[in-house]
Parts: sequence; C-alpha cells; structure tokens
Amino acid sequence: MSDTSDSAMDGALLWAVLVTYRRPDHVRAMLTTLSTQTRAPDRLVVVDNGSGADVRALVERTGVTYVDPGENLGPAGGFALGMTKVLAEAGPQDWILLVDDDDPPRSRDALATLWSYGRRMCQSAKVGAVGLHGGDYDYRRGVFRRFEDAELDGDVDVCVIAGGAHPLYRCRALREAGVMDASLFFGFEEGDLGLRLRAAGYRLLVPGEAAMRWRAQSGHLGIPSANVHTDPAKAPWRRYYSIRNSTILARRYAKTWWAPLYVATGGAAKGLWHMVRTGRSPSAIFLAVRGAVDGLLGRRGRTINPLTSTK
Repeated sequence: MSDTSDSAMDGALLWAVLVTYRRPDHVRAMLTTLSTQTRAPDRLVVVDNGSGADVRALVERTGVTYVDPGENLGPAGGFALGMTKVLAEAGPQDWILLVDDDDPPRSRDALATLWSYGRRMCQSAKVGAVGLHGGDYDYRRGVFRRFEDAELDGDVDVCVIAGGAHPLYRCRALREAGVMDASLFFGFEEGDLGLRLRAAGYRLLVPGEAAMRWRAQSGHLGIPSANVHTDPAKAPWRRYYSIRNSTILARRYAKTWWAPLYVATGGAAKGLWHMVRTGRSPSAIFLAVRGAVDGLLGRRGRTINPLTSTK
C-alpha cells in the first residue's frame, strides 16, 4: 500500500527527542555530534529525567527546548513526553528521531542516509519508521529475534527498531498508533511501539546495506541470531524490567496462551542462573523472580528504583 497523501514531503522537518539522566557530559557530546551531521535535526527537545541544573544550563545556552518532567520517567516515559510535545507542533509529514544520550551516530552521514531512505520508501509503501537495525517478533513464543547477517538484503521489514539504531518515526503514524508506553518505564518500549505500528498497518524498514555497514562499524558481524528478551549479564534492576516488560508484551501480542509463561520463566531462569553463578545477593536473585511475577500480573510503572546514575 502506497502512502502518497504527503508524498511530496515538501517542507518536512526532522525533529529529535533526546532523553538523559544525570549525564551532562553525554548531553554535551551528543549535541555536538548531532549538529555536525550532514543532515542535522531541525528541532531538538531534551527531556531531562535527572532534573539537573547543569543539563538545563547547557541545553538552554544552545537554544534547544529543555523539558523537566520533575521525576525520573525512565526512557519510556521520557520519550513519550518528548514525542507528545513534538506532535503538538509537528506536521504529519515530519519525522521524529529518538536519541539515547550514549548512542551517537557512527558516521557523519548516518541521519542523512536514513532521512533519504525514509522519504524515498514513503513513495511506494505505508512506512511508519526506519532505522539502521531491528528485530523480528515470534508471535507464537512472544520473543524478539535478531536478524542473521545474510537476511539483511534489500529493504528489510522489521517488528522493532532498536533505540541505538537512530529510529526515525513518522508523525502521521505516531498520531494513529500512539507514542511510547510510559508505563513500561525501562526496556522494550521500542518493541511495544513497533508492534503497535505494525498492527496499524505501517511498515518498519531497515536498509540492508546500511545495516550491514552499521554492524561492521559496531563489531556485530557474525553474531548468531538469538531471542532478545533477557540478557543474563544485566544489572539486577535492568533484568527485572527486561523480564517484566517482555512478559507484558507477550501478554499483549503473542498468539498463544502459554507465551507469557514461556517468556517469564525463561527470563527468570536465565537471570537466576547467572546471579547464583556470580554469587549475587538473595535480594538481587529475588528481583528476577519478581520481574516474572509482575509481568504475568501486568504490573507496570516504576516499580523498582534503578540503583545507578545511568538513564
């Protein structure tokens, strides 16, 4: 299905939303990196989950829009707030780039490549987002899967565009499918949004050649495909949200009744094994089990406070 109601794309703007938490040096470096892109964002909104005076002063000196939510909303809530602010002003033909403060573009033309690709693909397809890498979703088991290198050929349809892949979302698609689910707080918010866009009939596309270059630059070539729902090396609070939110997504989108249980028990088992093997405290081990239980019960929000200074 083509998407030609705004196919000319005349005057389209590239907005960017950057979410940070107590990392002014990262923000400073990212602002410089974005400004030196061959296709720099036209408008930039910084959501400061850490409510820091140093970040505010830095951002306001540059003329960038600063948003202080007054509390730590996590990446999911921060992006939801920033996207909502942009959508109040942006046109339907505009795009929104989501930026993590620690994931800079690896080349000066990274955004230009995606900007041109997205605009071109909109002439023949109903496109909701583009990015440099993404994953597939197994609706039967309720887990995401990384694409093999050999699968990155041509225009690749994905179910999720990862946060570090410079995802560009179309404003008209977001107005239909909604922004990030703030209640997820941390983790898998991109997956939830991607699956909602797909359900609304939009395609999420990755240019295979550019994706392979990104993998080569990142040292990610040759890594076998795997389910992406838990990482046993994560900090306990991160693992909690990973298990909880991947289970919540399985409840929402999986096509089998047992998928949420599969995701919850698999994630908890991996987390428990890693923490026992590395001698973690009983309280840390408990978080893996709690993540599975909270996911199965559908508990959302900031239920665990991150014990870290990162976002």
